[in-house]
Amino acid sequence: MWKDARRLVAGVSLLFLQAYTAPGPLAQTAGTPGIEDTLEMLREVDEVVAASRRPQPIREAPSAVTVVTADEIRAFGYRTLAEVLAHSRGFVTTYDRNYAYIGSRGFSRTGDYNARIQVLIDGHRLNDNVYGAVLAEQGFPVNLDLVSRIEVIRGPGSALYGSNAVFAVINVVTRQAAQSEGLSATAIGGSYGTGQASLSYGSPASNPVQMLASGTFFGAQGQDLYFKEFDTGGPGTGIADGADAERTQRAYYRVHRGNVSVQALWSERSKEVPTASFSTVFDNGREKTVDGRAILRGAYERPFGQGHRLEATVAYDWMWYRGDYPYDYPPVTINKDLTRGAWATASALVNLKAGHATKVTLGSEYNLNRDVFQSNRDEGSSTDYVNDDHPFTVASGFAQAERKFGDKFLVSAGGRYDYRSNSEDTFNPRVALVLMPGQKTTLKFLVGRAFRAPNAFEQYYSSPGTGFQGNPSLSPETIVTHEVLWDQQLGPQVEATFSAYRYGLSDLIAQFADPNTGVLVTMNTDEVRSDGLETEVRFRVGNGLTGVTWVTYNDTEVDGGVSFIPGSPRITGNLGLVVPLGRAALNLAPTLRFIGSQRTVTGGRVG
Repeated sequence: MWKDARRLVAGVSLLFLQAYTAPGPLAQTAGTPGIEDTLEMLREVDEVVAASRRPQPIREAPSAVTVVTADEIRAFGYRTLAEVLAHSRGFVTTYDRNYAYIGSRGFSRTGDYNARIQVLIDGHRLNDNVYGAVLAEQGFPVNLDLVSRIEVIRGPGSALYGSNAVFAVINVVTRQAAQSEGLSATAIGGSYGTGQASLSYGSPASNPVQMLASGTFFGAQGQDLYFKEFDTGGPGTGIADGADAERTQRAYYRVHRGNVSVQALWSERSKEVPTASFSTVFDNGREKTVDGRAILRGAYERPFGQGHRLEATVAYDWMWYRGDYPYDYPPVTINKDLTRGAWATASALVNLKAGHATKVTLGSEYNLNRDVFQSNRDEGSSTDYVNDDHPFTVASGFAQAERKFGDKFLVSAGGRYDYRSNSEDTFNPRVALVLMPGQKTTLKFLVGRAFRAPNAFEQYYSSPGTGFQGNPSLSPETIVTHEVLWDQQLGPQVEATFSAYRYGLSDLIAQFADPNTGVLVTMNTDEVRSDGLETEVRFRVGNGLTGVTWVTYNDTEVDGGVSFIPGSPRITGNLGLVVPLGRAALNLAPTLRFIGSQRTVTGGRVG
């Protein structure tokens, strides 16, 4: 009863604050209107950075781009990056009570840890150096309250960003200090013992030194869950009792003066796992994973000459992971899986302007992966099943040139060469033709190639005791995508986007069970082909009702004519509405998400 009373008080308090408090600094984004202008909130903003590694109008970007603003995040109540992408055109997410997995354009594989999209924080790569992974649920290292916008760049992005940018590049842009001026505190309460508290401070806009600092704690008791696979018919069997708890801590700091900025962030997430994954003991209460991430980054940026710009960055990254897995040998013993990574990055980027019509981007990047460690052993034992460290280096150079012919035609072409000491070298180009016959119409013809290098887990995690066999001879996955995109303003209050694409993904890296030993062996396997259609409409009707709706269809098949990828639905859709409620600063924002039927790994069908 006391828990229910606390939840009711928390809910009423939050409703009161939302209804009677005008949007504060955290609800505003520079260059975008407040939440009350709902059409502007849902409309793509005018400028994007990540598509060409320089600011440019979205209609000129050589990609299919959507920008999710801070106001949209606030209006729909998104709490994680996974929730943002789940409601973005062409994406689908799943959750296995430990991690959230992001699929795109008819391709979703539970267990790839989001290694086929590249995620950036303020242009800095977030994917780690062991799994190529990104945590998209509460493990994402930045609180969404600190986000100014999220740039969603669909399609192959390796021509500028290298490995993992197979289906998309996601750039999460954090706020400037002046956008969060002053001291701000937030508290959230929810069901299943969920709570979050955050505190942030942004220096006044008049200060020569701009500083933004924030700390966040999230906790949840989780649910008691029933699994019929573990129901033996006895009383209480099949229930994972008190095994779904979660804790996350985050810290963020950014200081900026003149042309120099320093950014630091740290996060750690602990998640109890109720599903008895990897054949562990069910309802033991001790299966748990801990994931951490830290970044220290310095940047120097300055304009020079006639419209040129120089950017140089240095960064040091850390990641760590620990998994506790109870096995009944007997007796019940905790198997401990441990991973840590550390790497240094130095990069330089130059944006050049040659006259009014030509723009050139040149860049280079060096990546020293000095710590790529994986181990596995049983608790109390001195014998390692896995003990492996394989440092490697990556050196790359890239270039892109753009030429405008009047106001109606633009050509963009570029490519990137990547040298990797632990895998094959690759070159990945892309070309875009953009037609702008009028202010209301944009047509894009896009062709690009991208790759995903095999990660350290796939190459080197090997032991009969763990049931895994790595493969140091793996080749990179590669994808070639062709896309036609049409943006059209249908009226002053309606905008639409239509897209058709085809891609071929070669040398897919996957695990298969050896029929003789049962060990999972990693190898290059199938080719995947897909044809897809996407349509999205943003609209506003009477009384301020605003909405965004989209539908996607994918016809995806693998070698041999198998017309499904496990966990990848053919049809997905979304409808989101923002309904202003009276004169108070209160909006009702319902969403409806549709996910079509899909196949399981054994060929069964999920509705």
